[in-house]
Amino acid sequence: IRHEYKGKTLEMTPTLKHGLKFHRTNGYFHMFLAPEIIKDSADYEGCSGAPILDDDGNLVALACKVMTGSRVIYGFSIQECIKLLRISLDTGML
Repeated sequence: IRHEYKGKTLEMTPTLKHGLKFHRTNGYFHMFLAPEIIKDSADYEGCSGAPILDDDGNLVALACKVMTGSRVIYGFSIQECIKLLRISLDTGML
C-alpha cells in the first residue's frame, strides 16, 4: 500500500504486484524476482504479510522484505508459517 500524507490526512493506495517469479529458497524464506529492478522501496511499504500466490492461485509465502536496487522480494514460506501455527496451537501458546 503506497501512502502519502496530505496535510492531516494519510492517503493510501492499494497496489498489486504481479509477474513475480520464484527464484530459490533460502532457509525458511522463498526468494522471488520482480519483473523490474526495485528502485523505490516505498512502492512496497505496507506489503509485509501480503500473500504471494503461485500461478494456480495457491498461497506460497507472505511478503516480508524487498531488496532495493535488485529484483529480489523475500517471502516467508507459508508451509513454515503453518508449522509454527500448529506448534503454537498444540502447546497452548495461542
